[in-house]
Amino acid sequence: MGRVDGKIAFVTGGANGMGRSHALLLAREGATLIVTDTDEEGGNALVEEINDQGGQARFFRHDVSSVSDWERISQQAMSTFGRVDILVNNAGILVFSAVQDTSNEDFARVLDVNVKSVFYGTKYILPAMKAAGGGSI
Repeated sequence: MGRVDGKIAFVTGGANGMGRSHALLLAREGATLIVTDTDEEGGNALVEEINDQGGQARFFRHDVSSVSDWERISQQAMSTFGRVDILVNNAGILVFSAVQDTSNEDFARVLDVNVKSVFYGTKYILPAMKAAGGGSI
């Protein structure tokens, strides 16, 4: 029996890196996964791997910096799974340049993905968690 048996876990930026690792660990511990990312190929490959190992996972393309995507994906999560117990706000990006060489647009994109998306994720998933009696972010 895993530590999160029967829980529904939502992992943003789950196609690669730390998000992928979070998703694999949660699946091994018994959670059903909602994996989101803009990398459809990586996300679908991860979901296939989890499902092939006996877990349960679904992939949804999702831009975490988009409010309309959060509205859509939170509704999809609820209609597909009925609740969300765990939210891993993992999605993040880096810009590899010196501060003086970083464009305002690149900096704004980093803030959108790394900061605003955490607020959006919490805002749009929290009502589902509260309705289910609680959860973990």
